[in-house]
Amino acid sequence: MPFPKPAHKRPLKSVWFAGLVAVLLLGFCSLAATMLMELRSEAWSRANTGADNLLAALSQDIERNIELYNLSLQSVIDGLQLPELPTLRPAVRQAVLFDGASTAKYLGAILILNEKGDVVEDSGSVPPRSDNFSDRDYFKIQMVRPDVGLYISAPFRRRLTGPGDLVVALSRRLTRPNGSFAGAVVGTLRLDYFKALFDHLSLGKRDAVNLFSADGLVIMRSPYDEAQIGQDLSRTANVQRFMTAQRGRFTGVSAVDKVRRVYTFTHIGTLPLMLDVALSEEDVFAAWRDRAAVIGFALMALCGMAASLAVLFAREMQRSTRAERDAQASEVQYRLLADHATDVIVRLEPDMTRGYVSPASRTVLGYAPEELAGHQPHEIAHPDDWPGVASLIDEARVTHSNFEAIYRLRHKDGHQVWVEARYSIVGEGGGFIVVMRDISKRKQAEQKLEAAHAELTRLATTDGLTGLANRRCFDEALEREWRRAERDGSSLSLLLLDVDRFKLFNDRYGHQEGDACLRAVAQAVAACTGRPADLVARYGGEELVLLLPGTEGDGAAVLAERARAAIEALRLTHEGNLGQGGVVTASIGVASILPSMVTHGGINSPEGLVVAADEALYEAKRCGRNRVVEKSGMPTAAVAPRPADEEARLEALAAYQVTGAAAPAESLDRVARLAAALLGTSIGFVSLVERDEQLLVGRHGLELERTNRDASFCAHAVLGEEPLIIPDALADARFAANPFVLDEPRIRFYAGAPLRSPLGGHNLGVLCVADTIARQSLNAMQRGLLTDLAALAVADLESRRLEAAGDHATLD
Repeated sequence: MPFPKPAHKRPLKSVWFAGLVAVLLLGFCSLAATMLMELRSEAWSRANTGADNLLAALSQDIERNIELYNLSLQSVIDGLQLPELPTLRPAVRQAVLFDGASTAKYLGAILILNEKGDVVEDSGSVPPRSDNFSDRDYFKIQMVRPDVGLYISAPFRRRLTGPGDLVVALSRRLTRPNGSFAGAVVGTLRLDYFKALFDHLSLGKRDAVNLFSADGLVIMRSPYDEAQIGQDLSRTANVQRFMTAQRGRFTGVSAVDKVRRVYTFTHIGTLPLMLDVALSEEDVFAAWRDRAAVIGFALMALCGMAASLAVLFAREMQRSTRAERDAQASEVQYRLLADHATDVIVRLEPDMTRGYVSPASRTVLGYAPEELAGHQPHEIAHPDDWPGVASLIDEARVTHSNFEAIYRLRHKDGHQVWVEARYSIVGEGGGFIVVMRDISKRKQAEQKLEAAHAELTRLATTDGLTGLANRRCFDEALEREWRRAERDGSSLSLLLLDVDRFKLFNDRYGHQEGDACLRAVAQAVAACTGRPADLVARYGGEELVLLLPGTEGDGAAVLAERARAAIEALRLTHEGNLGQGGVVTASIGVASILPSMVTHGGINSPEGLVVAADEALYEAKRCGRNRVVEKSGMPTAAVAPRPADEEARLEALAAYQVTGAAAPAESLDRVARLAAALLGTSIGFVSLVERDEQLLVGRHGLELERTNRDASFCAHAVLGEEPLIIPDALADARFAANPFVLDEPRIRFYAGAPLRSPLGGHNLGVLCVADTIARQSLNAMQRGLLTDLAALAVADLESRRLEAAGDHATLD
């Protein structure tokens, strides 16, 4: 009869189990407490992040709109400095003064007040309204404080529009040259702007947004209460905290409705305004409290269940017998078989033959268990998948570890079944219990998801109008190909293409025809490339770009000419492009580099390659459009060539000279002065390019009357149709040694628009602006302004020519 085991081991085992249960319960409680604290912190962080984002969006909108209005006031002040302003007619003077003023739904008229507060100019009325505003705070403060800058008044009701129109005034001081007070420029902003801005916010019932002046006056709040507008809350604790810090966050009780809120506040840029977002503290943590109650209840239930299970398990342990311990060895092998009866369960013997196959094999693989038993798995495994599984089996036998694998098995009817198999090593002999689950449907879903992802990726890199690659795709490809060219020492070329006078095409034929035109041009250009590595993309608007890896300048120029000819061959009617035969054409700029070169030809970045192609494109458009210009082929000679129509051009110029219309004139001096003022340069002049000299017939900031033609900038500018722009003459090979650059007047920046005469369309000369410091190139708006002023100078010359011709006819 076997001796029983000592009885003292059972209580010791129970003590260990009770301690484990206690540790688990303590762990549950600690985990729940940690989770609750994290959830509370998350709720607090989420509320503060939302408040920060809302505060940033509101302050940015308010700062941008008020700054636009401030710039409008400053534009009026700058306009008052023009010396010819008093000589203009009232309507013209109003147009000049208020041309730069912003107009929007909530902005009122801009008034110019003299030192007595009388209205002297009015953006909304000619003649100006008769009124005096010397009693207003926005006028008084400008009179007594020269340093106040932009002043934003307290809310008030305008005299002219009735009691329901609440506004704030924005004013700036007018100062005489001796520093004395000359008056003020003032405009109004309706508080409806702030109300509309705040009404679009999604706030809780007890949340609030407030806008204060720098001295604590309420300008606007949400929820809106008209009775609170204009109230002085500067003595309240919350507003005092706003006033003493640039930005911050704190919790406090509202002085208005006594609700405890979390205040996030900031001063709006440099404006005398303060903005706060106040979230109800109770609402911030409301969801957290509900969740905490649920978690607490669940924790109590979990602890109760754990304690009950612990008691039951302890009793079961006490009733366990020696037979249960003897059966433990076999339980390791067969527990999975009982737990996973719906999956295919296989016992692999050490020789890798199947010792047991569960009945689920009929459903999953179409085989009866006896058809698979005694055979090896690789017989029905996919040949591409099994070597990887076999390697995992060998590794598991060495490390005595379990593993999972996904592979394909051949169904009895021939199709492939995807299975997810979990291999559990059993015993020391190297056998396995394998549980296999059919995941074919999941794999199909994954494949569909991958296909959808690929389609989304394609859409994200394709231009919806032309079907070409979009700007994002081009930027990524340019960066990638630049790195490849640097690594491999290969060449890289870029073509930048712009449809000529496309705005006129849209204006004449409409945007739908414009879209059709762009699609046709895109298809024609794409058909000119044949290599998979070449990329044609829409760069923006009517601009296309071609990226040509491994292509040098000569090859890129050939392809560019092929693309230009293909576009012209479309013969798409374009009556706004009569200079090119009345059909759609394009100008193309070409830039190429060999990144292995030390200097890259002055190009040392992907962005620099785009800039170089853009410069070549502008030169193509300046020289007449419908042509290809290479960056490396742009003019470098110091002496400009003579135009092809030189004799006809000189003959047209003579028509002005014989009538005296080409003589220097005050009216042309004004044009030169206006061009310099509008473009911010120190020099402006109107030149007529003669056979050997250039004559300055209008001047500002320059004493010269004649110069040698070969040394003149204008001899180059007169060759093109668009303005010639030289940001830095010392960096341009044509002008680096020019005497007007090295000596007085030491020109560094130059921009000149040709004076195109109606007599045969010849360029008589150039309207120029220049400066003694290098500057950025002119933008499209500035180039258009310079071209318009050149047309004004031509109109002046033509008017004087016709007037002189009429006088001669009268004398005859």
